[in-house]
Amino acid sequence: MTRALRTSMGWGSWLVLFGLGISGLMGLDAGPCPFSESALQFEGSPLEQARCLLQPVQRYGRLGAPLQKLPEPLESRIGRRVTLSVEQFRRYLNARGISEAELGGSLDAPLCRADDNHPAAPTAWYFIIHDTSTPNYGAQEFPAQINDEEWEHNDLERWNQGNRSRAHVFINRLGQSLTAVDFATPWRATKFELQRLGRRGKGLCLHVELIQPRRSDPAGPPGNDALAPEPGFTVPQLKRLALVYLAASIRKGSWLIPGYHAAIDAGIPGAHDDPQNFDLHLWAQLLDALVQEVETAKSSSPIVPGRETFGDVLLDRNGLGMDGCASQLPFDRENVFCPENQKTIEKRGSGIQEIADDTGFIAVAKGGEKLVIRHIFSPMWDGFWLICKKQVRKGKIEVPVV
Repeated sequence: MTRALRTSMGWGSWLVLFGLGISGLMGLDAGPCPFSESALQFEGSPLEQARCLLQPVQRYGRLGAPLQKLPEPLESRIGRRVTLSVEQFRRYLNARGISEAELGGSLDAPLCRADDNHPAAPTAWYFIIHDTSTPNYGAQEFPAQINDEEWEHNDLERWNQGNRSRAHVFINRLGQSLTAVDFATPWRATKFELQRLGRRGKGLCLHVELIQPRRSDPAGPPGNDALAPEPGFTVPQLKRLALVYLAASIRKGSWLIPGYHAAIDAGIPGAHDDPQNFDLHLWAQLLDALVQEVETAKSSSPIVPGRETFGDVLLDRNGLGMDGCASQLPFDRENVFCPENQKTIEKRGSGIQEIADDTGFIAVAKGGEKLVIRHIFSPMWDGFWLICKKQVRKGKIEVPVV
């Protein structure tokens, strides 16, 4: 969310003096997307708007040509009604221990409206993707730990500045998110909103910042921050962005129009250059996978010994769920990982199977059969849990004391 040029200590002084961003100095490959002041939206259908607002963002804020077609599922969904229900999505979140508060606020709350929440103004149309562009490491290489918890800028609390926050939601490189400002609160975070639209633009857009450091291009002006990591964002980060986008679209009732900060500000002096190195096709694939997972999500009601249950069951070495009590976890494609060292531990009766590896095990019961869970030592107790079975019918689980 910063200009293409900025020193490691803050805004580039020469930008402050001249009021010009690097995009203004070096030109744009494509002009700004046309905007209708009367309708308070960009021109064209929601899909046409998204194709323009998702123009590839190149170094120094240059924009590529508007896209002729968006990757699925964006192409077939943007602007259309969201068919997933709040209840479906809430079940999905509850099963994974994800709070709605991390995704922009309660799913039951309406989104903000333009014109500072004027009741006659339209509900937010746009889902604007930013990157924080900080810190600027200058001539240094990026630290090896930028995708680790130890990197201080992955601490989301540092971005929570209340009514001085730069965006509604922040997503770190670990795939964790923080809501600094609820999506129900009108906000402005672009020059387009602040300088061109003024008060009317407050609440027109939802703003999400992706944590990303920068470094200087040795061929560029002094103090520039034109270089971003490659890839620009981690897979967990893009997954969480898809989750936040889905949450916001469910609250609106239709799929929001996504756009890049650089495209929103195109043509304005001092325009920003973010997000850099954003993989739109990968994000679309992750969104598609997420939608399918939510559509097939089952209830997360708890399991107790002998109680009938549905779905795949994920248990730890004590026969307990990851939250410390016996629980059910529906099949989740992003958790599927069946390494070569997996092995069948034991079979008891027809249609019953246990699959395990070094990180734990999954017990599957079919057709009313009973399965006794056995203790398996896990050297990676806090590690990733595996699901390697998808189709499960009603069964009963017996959990012995270990």
